Amino acid sequence: MRKASCIGMTRAARARDLIDSGAIGAVRIIDATFGYRLEDLGNVRLNRERKGGAMRDVGCYGLDAMRLLSCSEVTDVRALCTLGERSGVDEIAAALLQMDNGTLGVVQVSTHLARQQRCRICGSKGNILLPNAFNQPPDQPRRLVLEPEHGDPVVETFPPFDPFAAEIACFADSIHAGRLLQPLENGVASAAVLESVVNAMACGVVADLIGAG
Repeated sequence: MRKASCIGMTRAARARDLIDSGAIGAVRIIDATFGYRLEDLGNVRLNRERKGGAMRDVGCYGLDAMRLLSCSEVTDVRALCTLGERSGVDEIAAALLQMDNGTLGVVQVSTHLARQQRCRICGSKGNILLPNAFNQPPDQPRRLVLEPEHGDPVVETFPPFDPFAAEIACFADSIHAGRLLQPLENGVASAAVLESVVNAMACGVVADLIGAG
């Protein structure tokens, strides 16, 4: 099951309201980072045969955020990664996404970073920052920071939200309805984007540096 709606539906709706109102102008870039440290080679997340790797583990968070916050679909993908010498899976990875409305998305993930989660929506007149954007403890309030081009940042606070409880409830509702309901249905599309990113990492084209050497 994909981590749909992980940023919190109330906070996500507020971010969309700010975007739609023109508070940050035209959205140009959405930048999402999710990193943590994992050294246990016995963990499935570092197991090549079990399709481990940072992108498959936590890349879905950023990809969901891109599609949700831009209200658009991915049309092009580029990706690079660094494989672990012992694990053989991507321990550091980055994807560059072109959305169909012209927005660029940047997703950075790693199993070898100090723990961090953030998502910044960068516009022509300001930014929206979502601190602790994804897998935040469900008993903690969530924050949104509006960073206008001129003036001081404005911090808004939202009630705690448990994304996994929400997913279980949605899954139960989908079984009752006999079909996938949102946001699970949306997660299927994000899963397809994730596989495209993983494929791009495997066959990424490296360009020669002009004037290097």
